[in-house]
Amino acid sequence: MSPRKSETFTRRRPGMVCSTVALGSMTRLLVGTCLRPDASWSFRRTPLYCLQPRISRSLAPEHSAHRLYRSLGMPADSSSPLSISEQASDASAGDDQIAIRRQRRNRAFANGLLGSMAAIAVGTHWADNPGFATLLLRSGAEAGLVGGLADWFAVTALFRHPLGVPIPHTAIIPNSRDRIATTLGRFIERHFLTADTVLAKLRSVGVGHRFATWIALPSSADAIADTIVDALPYLIRSAGSPDLLNFAHRTLGEQLRQADFTPVLGRVLHALTVSGEADVVFDRAIQVAEKLLQENSGQIEKLVQERSRWWIPKAIDRRIAAALIKGVIEVLHKLQEPEGDARLKFRKAILDLIHTLQTSPEQREQINAAKNRLLEHPGIQAWLGSIWTELSELALQ
Repeated sequence: MSPRKSETFTRRRPGMVCSTVALGSMTRLLVGTCLRPDASWSFRRTPLYCLQPRISRSLAPEHSAHRLYRSLGMPADSSSPLSISEQASDASAGDDQIAIRRQRRNRAFANGLLGSMAAIAVGTHWADNPGFATLLLRSGAEAGLVGGLADWFAVTALFRHPLGVPIPHTAIIPNSRDRIATTLGRFIERHFLTADTVLAKLRSVGVGHRFATWIALPSSADAIADTIVDALPYLIRSAGSPDLLNFAHRTLGEQLRQADFTPVLGRVLHALTVSGEADVVFDRAIQVAEKLLQENSGQIEKLVQERSRWWIPKAIDRRIAAALIKGVIEVLHKLQEPEGDARLKFRKAILDLIHTLQTSPEQREQINAAKNRLLEHPGIQAWLGSIWTELSELALQ
């Protein structure tokens, strides 16, 4: 068409120009979309539906894996982590065949449509004195041909070199898959795997409640108990290496050194006092002391004679020792009286000690220092080292 005729055509028939542009745009979208490898097209659907690819088999792992490998230009052999052809079921294989036939049909239709646009565009140029309909058809075919080729090139350039020609800035995804994977992983980590998001999801799922419900079933509890009992001997034997024992020894000792026993000691004394167990322990200690005095009366007499003057008769030394033992026993008997002055003073001393343990930093430092000195004793060190061995032997029995 000459420039003059084109100007006259544009000026006199603006409606036809708009129709041509619209037809060309729709044809371009139709051809370009159907050329995409993931797009599905059906003759029963309108062109608007053709714009939205149907992911009919996105949940089939084998098809998704092979399609991803083909898109990246990588061989989808059976040794790849994503290829599971040996494990695919018969139903999955049938779905693969359906998807392949659908893809071939879509490609054949898109290629035929693109060829039709090219044939129409070339054929209408040979027409003499084309009318309105011919010009409209030619413009639409040209727009569809150009748009289809542009979309084909744009989509193909993402996954491979068009027509095998190594054009710069093509095969973008295969050449940049490491960077894309890193960026995608960083995006998922920052926006989907945050602590708040994961905790909110776990709370909504109710993992603890579901696990408690499951473990409350008698069958589940029996299965877990049997598994633990069967695996426990193997775990204990594998944990008997010297390196592991030394590690457990050091870890236990370090935890004991860092632990503050002062509040625990205060709470224990308070519980013993409130429950009355402190009086029972005190009475038992008095009985043991009285028994020791009576059993070692001879040793006490001997100590008195050794420390006495040489000119004092031995009979007097024996009387002094007996009086000393008798006096101590009387004091012990007074301490056994529940409402005696000695017992009341003992209870008050316990309460004062509890208050001091809970409020005095100096007392806390002294007790912790004594604890650390005790842990450094060789006997305590040997005892800590033998704890795991004794527990292991007890469990294996």
